[in-house]
Amino acid sequence: MTASRSVRRVTFKEAALRLGQRFRLHDVAPADVRELAERGLLPIAVRWGVDLVPDLPPDIIDELRRVGDERRAWRTASLDRWAAAEQLGVTWEEVPDLAAEHDVQPGRFGRYARSDIDRLQLELLVAGVTRLERAG
Repeated sequence: MTASRSVRRVTFKEAALRLGQRFRLHDVAPADVRELAERGLLPIAVRWGVDLVPDLPPDIIDELRRVGDERRAWRTASLDRWAAAEQLGVTWEEVPDLAAEHDVQPGRFGRYARSDIDRLQLELLVAGVTRLERAG
């Protein structure tokens, strides 16, 4: 009879905190851990949590760093629905339909690229001016 080893499952949030502390990485987010787990780079036991392993190879730590850097860069280069709505002068509920009408798709975390929102704002401005010119 073999002894079964009990493994405690933790949430992605707890895993992010532990990995950040263990490997001295600042700002490890649950989304970073989830991405690596979904790509098979971290062991995943269930959809909602991960099993932590005592040691990770350096290339996995480097990948965790890279994923975090990409997440931070995307947050800087993008707007959430509420910020996009404010820039466009519409309600946050209107953003998805308005964006889709102009072939603007949300990216990671449901955020919109700033450049896409800038382009959409210009398109709406030009369309509004053209309408006013025709009416006047």
